[in-house]
Amino acid sequence: MTGGAYKDVDTWALQQGFPASGDGISRPMWLEGVQRFGTDGTATTSVPMIRFAGQQKPNRVDKLGDGFAPFVRLRIYQITTETGGTIGIDYYDSDCTAATLPPTDSTNATRCFHRKSYEGEVAKDDWFNTYPVQRVVEGDNILATPDVVTEYTYVGGAKWVKSEDEFTKAADRTYSIPRGYYLVQTRTGSGTDPKTLTESRYFRGIDGAAVENSNGASRH
Repeated sequence: MTGGAYKDVDTWALQQGFPASGDGISRPMWLEGVQRFGTDGTATTSVPMIRFAGQQKPNRVDKLGDGFAPFVRLRIYQITTETGGTIGIDYYDSDCTAATLPPTDSTNATRCFHRKSYEGEVAKDDWFNTYPVQRVVEGDNILATPDVVTEYTYVGGAKWVKSEDEFTKAADRTYSIPRGYYLVQTRTGSGTDPKTLTESRYFRGIDGAAVENSNGASRH
């Protein structure tokens, strides 16, 4: 604020595109980059754009002849920073194939979830993938500087609860609401240096479910 009036200091410009998603059908909007501009009221300068690169991953567990179109979307796999560094993101693979589908009830502990999709007015079983982050690699692209690597381990399997969506028929509601993992281990380090380990435990809001404490004892 100058002289009782607000003045611009920083502004950001977004760059979007419509790259092919990989399913041969859709081209959803994709955020390609964000650029920052700074001003002192008279002159404006900018820094290089932060850029986002995507990789194609199937949302649906597709099966030939199932009557549904493939459903593929981009996930960020690399961010190029304003200073020229890069942040790489690796994801865990899908748990499911059309031939290896998990149970449709609350015992499902995979990274896939069950939904009902409609072909006309008929609801049919359908399955979708999720892709938790496995590893993040931060590099400044200077030869003498090692990358910082952060790895994530999800312990105990995923948990899903039943949808209560009021716009879905009760008979078509499935265990499709994610409740994550009760324990996530984070390991961070560079090169051959020792890695730090952090454990995060989560209450997942599952009615009637037992919760383990740090000693492994369960309480309801």
